Amino acid sequence: KRLLLKSFWNDYSKYYSMLGLSPVFQRFAFDTVERAGVTQDQHVLDLGCGPGYFILPIIKRGGSVIAVDYSEEMLARAKQTLSTTAFAQPNSKRFFGNRDGLLSSICLLL
Repeated sequence: KRLLLKSFWNDYSKYYSMLGLSPVFQRFAFDTVERAGVTQDQHVLDLGCGPGYFILPIIKRGGSVIAVDYSEEMLARAKQTLSTTAFAQPNSKRFFGNRDGLLSSICLLL
């Protein structure tokens, strides 16, 4: 099951990343980060970062990000956007550590 799920997100990453090109979605990402209260010098763990929709809004508000995703393809797309961010997969030691906030786009759908 895990390999099927990983394979799905790796294959789907091309299409999923296109969503971030929409000005409406970009506004949503910036508004979401603002509502989350991200401030300068905060360290945020973006869990399930996908292609990195929320990374730029966090950085523009002065925060730093560790972006984590199970899919290598999603992480590769996020890295194309911002190479100054730390990226990790869930089994990486970088996944853990002191963070001031956690943003998971999956939670936004609930």
